[in-house]
Formats: sequence, C-alpha cells, structure tokens
Amino acid sequence: LSVPHKLSTTGMWKGESAAGFRNFKNPKYLLNMSKPSRCFFTVTRQTNKPNSELDGFAIFVVKTSLTLEKTENGWCPDDSIISKSTFIKSSQVTLDCNLDAGFFTLFPCRRTEGIEGEGVFTITVECEETADARLEQYHPF
Repeated sequence: LSVPHKLSTTGMWKGESAAGFRNFKNPKYLLNMSKPSRCFFTVTRQTNKPNSELDGFAIFVVKTSLTLEKTENGWCPDDSIISKSTFIKSSQVTLDCNLDAGFFTLFPCRRTEGIEGEGVFTITVECEETADARLEQYHPF
C-alpha cells in the first residue's frame, strides 16, 4: 500500500463514551474524502496489559450524510455499516477498505461498556490516493 496521505488523532473512551458494542455513544470521527481511495485504518489503544487480559474492540466505518441515523437502542444499524473489523483482544485493530468520495463516520468501540471500557486510543487513517481527506471528532447527537 503506497500511502501519500496519512491522518491521525488521539481519543478516549470515558464515561458515557465507553458505550460498548456498536453503540453510537462511542467516540466518533468524521472522515471527509474528496475522491475515492483505498484506506487503511489502525486503532491502537494505550495499555500495559497483555492481550490475554484485554477486552475485544473493533472499528466501524459508516457512510453518513452529516446526519447519522441511529436505532432506538442507540446501536449502529447493520445496513449503514460500510466496513468493520473483527472484535479482537489486542492493543491494535486494523481495517483495509475502499471508500468512495463523501463523508464517513469512524467509530472505534470496545466490547465492554462502563468504567471497564474506558481508555485512550489513537486512530490513524492512511489513504492510497492523494485526497483532500480530513479527520475530526464528531458529535452528531
């Protein structure tokens, strides 16, 4: 993967944003792609625990029109998910996918919610095509 464009930011699961599996209360990041590109996503959580002691976590990519829709229970609907990684017990999760031009919401989520699900992470997006891509924290609700 040739990577002419790389974006990175640090975030945190804390309090209500440590919402657990596929819940829209998890931290969200808006990715604006000016043209189609193959993208590689990495979420790395800061921890001193061995992988065997970690809860699972994953990253979801959702196509959005700047107004995310959520279900009554607050979960991300299946039909809005463009791509997702597998929940794994690790300090790092990755995802490789092709994205069209437009807006996407990225949200890393832990399997565990509440205080056990709190923690700091770094999310990195690497785009194969040189694009006017932007990544920023997003608070739609």
